Amino acid sequence: MKSYVQGLITGGVFVFAFMVLIGASSNDGEVGRYQISITSGGMKSNKIIYEAIIDTKLGQVERETYDYHAYPTK
Repeated sequence: MKSYVQGLITGGVFVFAFMVLIGASSNDGEVGRYQISITSGGMKSNKIIYEAIIDTKLGQVERETYDYHAYPTK
């Protein structure tokens, strides 16, 4: 009975290690590829929103500027 339980535990460890190693394969998905940075500036009556989207794979930066008052708030 003792060797049977020891075999079950050993087999379970091998199956667990196999599943962990299979799950650790490299994935070239799009997760984490883009970063976004948003900040605001200007005086109280003239707020401007600056936005930058960075493609971390290619190193490209796309910038946008928005007028705060163009978007009405409730």
